[in-house]
Formats: sequence, structure tokens, C-alpha cells
Amino acid sequence: MIRFRVAVCASVAAFLAGCGGPETPVETYRAYLSAVARGDEALAWTFLSASSRARLEAEAAAFDATAGASLADDERGSEAALRRALSSGPPHHAPAIGVDAVERAEIVEVARTDASATLRVATPEGARTTVLRFEDGGWRVELAGP
Repeated sequence: MIRFRVAVCASVAAFLAGCGGPETPVETYRAYLSAVARGDEALAWTFLSASSRARLEAEAAAFDATAGASLADDERGSEAALRRALSSGPPHHAPAIGVDAVERAEIVEVARTDASATLRVATPEGARTTVLRFEDGGWRVELAGP
């Protein structure tokens, strides 16, 4: 069921990208932060790079296998792995930020090529950099991680 929801969200995101969705790295990261702030893991998932999704899927499989039958359905799968990664704080570059603070976050593009962009993100929690990759016709967030 989770994979179906992720596939539907990815399709919707691809459709929206062709219909005025986020076009720049800054717009994409702001949309990602907004989805995170609202707790919309399914939408946030669509903004992640392929390598970030693959890493989270591997973490989810390992976590699910270790925890076994003690997990509730909403604690399993890739969206739950994203939720755990986001709640773990650094190094995943997903600040605990309220929806209203997303609009006030200062996000500045500091470097860009055809394939990647580096952003400086300043929130009330501090400043950091994050990287986005250009994949499948759009910008995707590259989560830092182990």
C-alpha cells in the first residue's frame, strides 16, 4: 500500500512539475520544507533524489526486519523511514520547522551546475548547506546521511 501511495504521489508530482510545480532548486527545497513542516511524508518523498530514496528504502527494510512483528503498519516502509530520518535531526538536513517559518526561511543558491545546486538555508535553528540534484526533469533534495 505504501509503495502504491508513493507511486501515486510521484505521478502527481511529475504532473505538477509540468504544470507550474517547483522549477528552481530554491522553489523545490522550499516545497520540500513545507511538506516536511506539514508532516506530509508522501509529498516530501517525491522531492527526494533517487539516491536518498534508495538509502531510506534500505534503512526501512533493515529497520522493519529488525523490529519484526512489533511494528504497526504506519511504522513500516519508506515513508516511516523518512519520518524517522526527519525526526533524527542532523545529518539529514531536515530542520524541525513550522509551516509559518518555511516562508521566512532564507534560502539562497550559492552554486549551481546543470546537475546539482548547493543552497545555503538559514532558519531559526541555524544555517547550513544542502545539495539538490537535477534528476528526471526536476530538482531533487539530496539528504545528507551516514
